[in-house]
Amino acid sequence: MNQPLSAHLKSFILPFLMLIALPASINYTEYRWGGHALVTNSLASAIAGAVIGLAGLTLLLVSIRLIIVYANTTVMPWIPSEKLVIRGPYRYVRNPMILGVVLVMVSEGLLLGSNGIFILALVFFLGNTLYFILSEEPKLEERFGEDYHRYKTNVRRWVPRLKPWKG
Repeated sequence: MNQPLSAHLKSFILPFLMLIALPASINYTEYRWGGHALVTNSLASAIAGAVIGLAGLTLLLVSIRLIIVYANTTVMPWIPSEKLVIRGPYRYVRNPMILGVVLVMVSEGLLLGSNGIFILALVFFLGNTLYFILSEEPKLEERFGEDYHRYKTNVRRWVPRLKPWKG
């Protein structure tokens, strides 16, 4: 299933909203009405935010590249993959793309000193957890059968393994 460029470009609308538009809006609202600074005053928070953000962005970009190049699909779950991706960061954790997004959001919360962005990250994390449990994982088990079941048994949803799974 070779996706046209327009499908790939459209699939970046949601990440743009979650990682740029909403956090910027929340931060500006907190600045304008809550009276807090636009960026953190804490060097420790800035350093931690930068490190976590770099890790999250790397995880996100590597995961997206694998989905597009190896699975030949987009990052949007409503365009299902015909290949089960179990390489790169997917050998350590089942949802590295979403984990990358959550890490970037936490990074933004630290860098901007924004409680609202932390709440957004928590809501995003919980919403995705429910979505995976109730919708995506059953569909993947149906589509990929025993291969996905074995993968799901050996690789956790959110907490990365210390050693890559070689299944």
